Amino acid sequence: MKAKERVETVWNRTNKLLHDKIKKIENKSFKSYLSELSATNNIVYSLWKATSRMKSPRAYVPTNRMEDGRWTRCVQDKADMYARQLERVFQPNEVVSELDIAQCQTLNKIHDKIKHFTPVEIAKKN
Repeated sequence: MKAKERVETVWNRTNKLLHDKIKKIENKSFKSYLSELSATNNIVYSLWKATSRMKSPRAYVPTNRMEDGRWTRCVQDKADMYARQLERVFQPNEVVSELDIAQCQTLNKIHDKIKHFTPVEIAKKN
């Protein structure tokens, strides 16, 4: 058990060192990038382009978990998962009708006997 804890400790320290080195390199390259920016026409107003890029929000698309616990990796996986979710949510309703077939048939016969009329015919009768 102690050996496992030592390995984890070494792993965590190494991971932190690597993370710190990457941050230093990113910071150094960013400082270099900023020092080369200019607000003049000589470099095509690179300062304004850089600030507009920094101000614009970045779209974050979260990953999703599938039913089996795996993460969705591509657009097709996300679409399939979304389709299955919609199938589960939107099920047809079970409607119990109080009308039986005999009642519906009599209603159809009455419907056939009703004469069609226009608003002009109603106006003439009044």
